[in-house]
Amino acid sequence: MKLTLHAPVHCSIKLIDDLQKRRGQIDHTANTDSQVSVEALVPLSNMFGYSNILNNITRGLGSFSMTYSHYEPIPGAHDPENFPPAIGLRA
Repeated sequence: MKLTLHAPVHCSIKLIDDLQKRRGQIDHTANTDSQVSVEALVPLSNMFGYSNILNNITRGLGSFSMTYSHYEPIPGAHDPENFPPAIGLRA
């Protein structure tokens, strides 16, 4: 997902650290006098519950939006050695 985040400047370090913990790749940051704007690519599975985290970090002053960016398969998901078939499906 492409994430666009707007928050107070004093919260920017905590927000960027949190996005990196969620496997986010920061594309662009921009600062104004009191606001920071961050654009990043973050997996959708890691963004559930993010609105609560954002409200806690920014004390309700931050906002974000997400739009679909692209599909990327999980590395190693199609490796039969790491993911053998279920017991009921074995011949």
